[in-house]
Amino acid sequence: MDGPKVSVGHSGVSVGRHSLTHTYPATCFNDAFPIGNGRIGAMVYGQLGKEKLSLNDDTLWASTTPRGPNPRAAEALPDIRRLIFEGKLEQADALAETTQGVEFCQPYLPAGHLVLDWPKETASQPYTRALQLDEAVVTVETPELRRRYFASEPAQQIVYECQSKAGPIAKLPITLGSKLTHEITCEDGFIILTGRAPEDVFWENVEMPTTKTHQAEYGPASRRFAIVASVKSSSGEITSNDGTLTVENFEDVIVNIALATDAHGSDPVAICKETLKATRTQVALFADHKASHQRLYDQISLDLSGPDTNVHAPLHDVFMFNYARYLMVSSSRADTMPANLQGIWNEDVMPPWWSNYTCNINTEMNYWMAEACGLGECHMALVSFIESLVPSGRETARDHFGCGGWALCHQTDYRRVTTPMGFKSGRHLRGSASWSMWPMGGAWLCLHLFERFRYGRDLAFLRDRAFPVMIEAAEFLLDWLIPDPTNAGTLTTAPSTSPENTYLDSTGYCASLCKGSTMDIAITRSLFEAVVMAADELGGVSDSRLARIKIALPQLPAQTINADGTLNEFGSDVPGAEEPHRHISHLFALTPGHNMDPALFDGARNVLRQKGLTGTGWALAWKAKSWARLGEGKIAHSHLHALLSPVLATQ
Repeated sequence: MDGPKVSVGHSGVSVGRHSLTHTYPATCFNDAFPIGNGRIGAMVYGQLGKEKLSLNDDTLWASTTPRGPNPRAAEALPDIRRLIFEGKLEQADALAETTQGVEFCQPYLPAGHLVLDWPKETASQPYTRALQLDEAVVTVETPELRRRYFASEPAQQIVYECQSKAGPIAKLPITLGSKLTHEITCEDGFIILTGRAPEDVFWENVEMPTTKTHQAEYGPASRRFAIVASVKSSSGEITSNDGTLTVENFEDVIVNIALATDAHGSDPVAICKETLKATRTQVALFADHKASHQRLYDQISLDLSGPDTNVHAPLHDVFMFNYARYLMVSSSRADTMPANLQGIWNEDVMPPWWSNYTCNINTEMNYWMAEACGLGECHMALVSFIESLVPSGRETARDHFGCGGWALCHQTDYRRVTTPMGFKSGRHLRGSASWSMWPMGGAWLCLHLFERFRYGRDLAFLRDRAFPVMIEAAEFLLDWLIPDPTNAGTLTTAPSTSPENTYLDSTGYCASLCKGSTMDIAITRSLFEAVVMAADELGGVSDSRLARIKIALPQLPAQTINADGTLNEFGSDVPGAEEPHRHISHLFALTPGHNMDPALFDGARNVLRQKGLTGTGWALAWKAKSWARLGEGKIAHSHLHALLSPVLATQ
């Protein structure tokens, strides 16, 4: 049961254990309610008058054949390393930025939107819009209308239902639209939108707002997609005119929506129609949907009540816990793409940070809760995606970096690009090395493979799927590591960065590249240890790479403390150029890793104190997790509550 509800701190919003309720329609994307079945999703605005339901398919990306690794990049590495060790950091950054970048990723795209043009007389108060997490359903109630929305995994469709509570409604035009190139037709109760995705979405300056300035280029390789909506009414008449179906004199209407791209087959329209043709009764459709959702959602529950606890006090925390699990189930199933930066929900052609897979924290963070919350099946979407990165990652390791194994840099997309991100125009942006020159993404992702085994204890999975990918990522690191000429007997990484952060050298230059960033070494140590543990679990593993790992492990440098008492970040005691920076990459060994020396905990605490109670949502969550790992529950709790700050409308 949902139990009591409390306000979250601003007018018209309340939460229960499993519910979020607004007393007003959404006016922007951030206010809309998400529904999804892992593959397709929708944002429910619940407007009065002209209503919009934005729609997504997880395989709809701007896409063309990516450029492969730059074979000249490996030639430049010795010079970049030499410049780093000589302290010529400005020259090292410039050489990396002109030789290492290949091209930007392409963005995840909006498929389209369903539009219903309600008569003005239905726009009345009181109004309630509610998201019920345990049933994965959104409802909208006014004195005249009752609406229900859900995304069925068994039926693979978005369902919209409306019932009049005040007698027949004269007319309701319904149509589809899209921000991408498209055409709309109607036939036999269907609205059919066929469209094409751009081959390339490009903007000249990465530092400009991504939703404002972009160019979309279409071509023969553009991805094709379709949205098909079936409109039915048991009480009204449906007519068709110029891409719009109109329901007249009705008391009920049902819209079933299917989406597909040519990733699902050569004829997306036929796929959508076949999906809708298999629709069962609405009662059975909802029952199947609810059962499929609850099979995952009900795996775990959180109860923070106690004999001396105010029943309202923990509701925010319980709701946040349940909402996170709801989003995971809604945006990631075993046979779908993994959750991207926005899950599966996006309505911008150029969404913030491309809505892709940023693997220097965000992709991994999406799945930190998966195993602990009984959502290992949802985790499998990421597992399969990691496996699919290996072929491209081998090319990047070999041709771009001159190494064996496989590697992934900080971003990837539907095309599974693994190279450092550069600029299509051929120019370089000063400072871009701070985010692009980081080939540790594959190694970090591989820790998720071992996490899946640790919870599932499936030796066949470890032997056949996880271990081969893990040890090949470790092979890249073995080749990437080099002897540190400034610290005899140790191995280091160079060029290295602490993701997206910079520091000041002795001349005041804001440098990106360093040697042996704390995060690089921590990820390397974590993967090497995981490979050794995985081999022990399997028993009898005979692989020369395993012997090399055991030799390399004790040569990895220990983490150190700076003169100001903070944990070192850049491999030497240098001041950060931007404080408080949103990333806490140098705390990796504390969390999500598990191997920080307790003697360094005070250094980690000092880093977190320096960062303070500021940052973006994901950064606050990472800091909260770090404080919790240090046993500071009250401080962690304060960071979690900072996440409840209202987000201003962006459109």
